[in-house]
Parts: sequence; C-alpha cells; structure tokens
Amino acid sequence: MSLSGVMTATADDVTIARCEYWLDHDFASRAELPVSPDGVFEHSFDVSEQTPGLHAIALRFCDSRGLWSMPVLRHYVKVAQEPVWESHLEKLYYWLDYDKDNAVETSCADVVVEMQLDVTALTPGLHTFSYMFSENNGLYSSPVTRFFIVPLDAPEGFGLISGYEYWFNHGKRHFVEVSPAETLELIDVTVDVVGAQPMSIPENYIFNVADLTVVCPQSDLFLGIQAVGQNGGRSEAVVSDTAKVDLTVVPDFQDLTLKSPVELQSPCGGMIAGLKMPVDVQYPIISVSGSDVKVDFYDAAGVKLQPATALTDESWRYTFGDGPVDVAYILLHSAGKDMSLTTVSLDVLPSGIDGVADVTTSISSVDGGLMVRTGENLSVAVYAMTGVKLIDRKLVIGDNMINLTPGCYVVTVSDGTTARVVVR
Repeated sequence: MSLSGVMTATADDVTIARCEYWLDHDFASRAELPVSPDGVFEHSFDVSEQTPGLHAIALRFCDSRGLWSMPVLRHYVKVAQEPVWESHLEKLYYWLDYDKDNAVETSCADVVVEMQLDVTALTPGLHTFSYMFSENNGLYSSPVTRFFIVPLDAPEGFGLISGYEYWFNHGKRHFVEVSPAETLELIDVTVDVVGAQPMSIPENYIFNVADLTVVCPQSDLFLGIQAVGQNGGRSEAVVSDTAKVDLTVVPDFQDLTLKSPVELQSPCGGMIAGLKMPVDVQYPIISVSGSDVKVDFYDAAGVKLQPATALTDESWRYTFGDGPVDVAYILLHSAGKDMSLTTVSLDVLPSGIDGVADVTTSISSVDGGLMVRTGENLSVAVYAMTGVKLIDRKLVIGDNMINLTPGCYVVTVSDGTTARVVVR
C-alpha cells in the first residue's frame, strides 16, 4: 500500500520535523516515517501479513517546536485473493420418506447416475423420493422431493381399478371414474380442494360479508385416497401428512324471523350454520338452546358485535343493550355434541323511550359507533369526511345504535340536527 501527502505549517519559522504512524489502532507499535523539510512525504507499507478486510492507518506529525498534531485516521480494505474454482457436480445423495440420515451417496462425476431403489420393504401407499447434488467446492443444491405410490396387491376378484375415492380430513368422499387399469398412477389422480372443510373452526376465522363465506387461516388438512375395483371392492386407504392451508367454508344460511324458531343440526367440526336477521329489528333478543354451540353476531358491514350473555332455562340469551342495533348475520359453530339439534329464536326488546314529544334529538359517540336519540320517527345519514355517504336509514323512537369502524364522521338527522363525531 502506498501513501503520499503534503504537510503545511502555520508559521514561516516552523517546519515538520517528524511523522509517526500505526496500523489498526495499535498505538504502542507506532513507527516513524521519513519526511522532507518541505513537508512532502511518500511511503509504501507492507500489508501482506494482514488478513483480508477493513483496516486503519493513523498518522501524526511533530513540528520543529516539539508540538504534535492530532492523529489523522484513514481506512482501507484489503481484498482477498479469491481462488479460481473449476466447478462441477461430484456426488448425488438420495433418500426415501424424509429419512435423510440414511441417504445413499453415489458419484455423478460423469453426469450419469445409476440408482438402485428397493421399494419392496415399503408399505402400500404414498411415499416420497428426495435427492440433492454436491459440487467439488463443497456447495450443495436444494433438495428436490417427488411423490410416488406403492400399489396394494389387489385381492382375488378385485378386478381392474375402475376409479378412486378421495376425501379431505373427515369430510365427504368423492368418487372419480378412470379407465380400467391394473395400477393407479399418482399423475392420473385429480382432486378438487374447493369445499374441503377444516377439522375445526379457529377463533381467528374471517367472515366475508360480501360473499357470505368464512375463511379459516392455516387449518389442518390431510388427503385420503382409496382405489375402487370393477367389482366394487376397495384397496387399503392411503392418507397423506397433515398440511397447513387456508380453507373457505360456505355456511348454509336460513332466515330467522320473529316468533318463528329455527331448528338446525348442531354444527360440529368444520361446519358453520348461518342465520339472516330481519332488517327492521333493532332491539333483538336471541335465544339459543340445545347443544353447547358458539354463536357470533355481525352487522350488515361485517363488523362483529359483542352482546350481553345470560343463561336462562337451559338456553343462552343474547341482548345488545337498551339501544337499537343492526344484527344482520348469526354464525353458529363448534358444537359440543355431534348429531344434536340447536334451536334459535328471535324476540324484540322494547325501546327505552315510548314516544316523548319533548325529547330533543341528540347525537353522541359510543364505543364501536354512535348513538342517535330522538322522540320522532326521523331518518339519519352518516358521511365519511371525504363526503361519501355511508349510511342512510330510518330511526325509531328512542336510542338508535349505529355501529361504525373507528374514524371521524359527519352525522345529519332529518330534523336538521348535525354533528361531527369521532368513533374510537
């Protein structure tokens, strides 16, 4: 490494007398550099013994009066001399059914590989074959995995395979007919994941009000498959490993009306039952009896509601306070008993105000929305701050609860009452 520079003095009678330097902050090992009276120096440093990477050199100068300057620090990088490799494939490693500890190692220097796979000891069903390569410089490729099926010896009279049945988790079986053959190749198997049900409904499921579907994120899912013979016989079932996938459940919605209870089969496992509420019921009392089932409530915008819960006469009673609330959808799931019945009924809680002429219209913010109190049959409009109308509906006499997501809104009642409300 070479270094050159020019030192300047501040007075005519002062000259640079000495120069010291040290490497990598090792002040104790500092050494002197020769300098000329005119302050010009040039020097080469031997850095052959230094390791590749970032290093530092520091210099300081002493004038003819014996005064030292502040150290000057400079950094430099020593670049490693990379060896030149002639890269080529050297070895192949392969193994069955994720058993990498017992992988077979073979040479592939000639880019030709011969493998002897003994699958006679494998049980009938779905298996995996994995392999990866290594180079002469010690680098490895990513493993590649392929699936294959060891067929089950057909029982006497089984005949040719004429189809197969497949299912997800413990759900409904689906039959697919194929051209009669002695074996069923995996590449000939086609399955449709649409409609696959999770084994259970998670707490963090997502209700999509736009298409009335429920998404169950990262649910457990496994595939089962079974060959069907011409005589109706079936082979041994093959079941895959469990994977984590997002599954969509489509609830079967029914209408729930006043004084007309709905009786339905209790939804267990990955099933969800749905009920649609009347649009003109704003003080609902919902009772659920029968199986121990989880019940969730949503408004028309898909916002989850939090009702008050009470157990009375072996049924659960759900109410939503003294104010009106728009309950649009009810989802029932995770029943405790299979093959049981659940009954859901709807009643109405009277308004807190029966019609008082001197009640002044008021608009106030509450948790999760806003409350409009009025003594008349009026209408209300709710606008976003951008001017877009979000809600336009009629009010009942009394307290009217309007559920909204957090934000700032402008609320206008038909009697002229207007307010800007912040919902938290």
